[in-house]
Amino acid sequence: MERPVKRQRDLTIPAEVRAVMQKLIAAGFPAYAVGGSVRDILLGRQPTDWDVATGAAPEEIQALFPESFYANKFFTVTVKTGSADETLAEIEVTTFRSEGRYGDKRHPSEVKPAKTIEEDLARRDFTVNAMALMVSEQGTVNSDQNVRLIDPCGGKRDLDAKLIRAVGDPNERFDEDALRMLRAARFAAELGFAIERKTRAAIAAKAGSLRAISKERIRDEFSKVVMADGGDPSGEKPGPEFGMKSDLPGERHAGPESALNRIGASRAPHQIPNQENRGGGDHLAGAPSAAVGSKLALLERIGAGQAWRGMEMLHELGLLEHIVPELEEGIGCTQNKHHVYTVWEHNMRSLDFAATKGWSLAVRIAALFHDIAKPRTKKGEGPDSTFYNHDSVGGRISAAILARLRYPQDFTEKIARLVRWHLFRYDYEGDAVETTDSSIRRLIRNVGVENIEDLVRVRMCDRIGSGVPKAVPYRLRHFQFRVEKVLREHEAVKVSMLQIRGDDIMRILGIEAGPKVGHVLNALLEEVLDDQKKNDRAYLESRIRELGALSDEELVNLRERVEARVDLLEDQREMAIKQKYRVE
Repeated sequence: MERPVKRQRDLTIPAEVRAVMQKLIAAGFPAYAVGGSVRDILLGRQPTDWDVATGAAPEEIQALFPESFYANKFFTVTVKTGSADETLAEIEVTTFRSEGRYGDKRHPSEVKPAKTIEEDLARRDFTVNAMALMVSEQGTVNSDQNVRLIDPCGGKRDLDAKLIRAVGDPNERFDEDALRMLRAARFAAELGFAIERKTRAAIAAKAGSLRAISKERIRDEFSKVVMADGGDPSGEKPGPEFGMKSDLPGERHAGPESALNRIGASRAPHQIPNQENRGGGDHLAGAPSAAVGSKLALLERIGAGQAWRGMEMLHELGLLEHIVPELEEGIGCTQNKHHVYTVWEHNMRSLDFAATKGWSLAVRIAALFHDIAKPRTKKGEGPDSTFYNHDSVGGRISAAILARLRYPQDFTEKIARLVRWHLFRYDYEGDAVETTDSSIRRLIRNVGVENIEDLVRVRMCDRIGSGVPKAVPYRLRHFQFRVEKVLREHEAVKVSMLQIRGDDIMRILGIEAGPKVGHVLNALLEEVLDDQKKNDRAYLESRIRELGALSDEELVNLRERVEARVDLLEDQREMAIKQKYRVE
């Protein structure tokens, strides 16, 4: 199907991409922008990369573009454009291709050239990724007004309906590459789409095939689901509604069989968002119904973000049990009087807050995992149930999960530390026992100074995930103040900052250790406070001789004066840190 692209926002193809297409067309080869970039510009999103499909063979592409390289077996040549924009600096140009059978649910047995763009698009995973942009019959790309959309699979229609639909038979697509099931959930999470009914049913039926996929590929898709929200650091986006629960006590995870059995069972068609009437018995094609739909509809009403909804989708489709089954142990697991939600919903809401703030992958996963050990450490039921050592057990479980998914070692260690120490205790003025500076130093040593800020963020996620209204209460701000004060101790004005030592004074003045040594050091410190250039060893040695000639009374007066001045400077330094965190 070929048609003009109507909306103005759909017309923007970067000059670098148009230049590559024009050169191919001028040489007699058809050229099309394809894949995710087409999907994104039709949605009004900024593409992160651009791909071009062409009838030219790899060697013909390279002949046209000397600044290119071909380093794979899949007919893809990377063309360097010289653009300062990283998303346009390299454009992948691929020969039309078709694929043979997938014997291992991961790789095609063969990849061979295709004759047409329609044949190329037919091998792709989802309709929204199976569209192409071409230029008019005149063969020019001088104007975006000449752009036409090639859409043989109905991708534009599914974009408008906010649907992820497999190209052709979804069972065949997922038999070809089982990772596509996880990609379907990821695209749905990123775009805020539903998964079409037949596609969803095929995923639920074949979820176990994910075991054939390498952990590294699963890891990358899982990370993208966790990062599905762009975030709103301004805080203007409203958070999920408090008190409205998505996970009820005693519920267990649905799993693929239960999800299949419940599809189409729970909501009337007029109640389901993004519904599409296609006829032929597929009138619920767009409905996220039953196991997936009713929960996702509830999450939408609650105001859950895309990362949370993506995790729910992974669970309801039976995929999560092949990625992080430990998370599902929290479903229906009630907590004690300090919590409103089940362990599962608490973890989801914690992730949601991290995503809303636009925080890093590390903070999001730590927020998601921070209470992962609660079901295994739970003792008793009701308001007085306990979860002793769930922080330390959770750190070990988190490390095992991330190692299993082949995350880098340093990343794994960081998450394990954040989970292990997320329950850090802080007591301050008014408490029975005040947390000492040595305790804070010990926590910093255990967590790592580079991770302290993220530890505070995980605590914030924990609080919001528990249903409390304030992420950063006074106590947490006071903790931040104390941490920064400890970390900046080196900035304090001390005689140790001088380029001279007490031994030097005793040697130059020929005296034994005693009060006079301290008096002279403090007198030198006052001079350096007035002029940092005087903190020079040669200058200080000359001043030692002069100060040594003063009486003890004169030296004591100098010392008292500098100590008062140091106290004032220290008070000012501490006050600046307190003002930063709004504490007294």
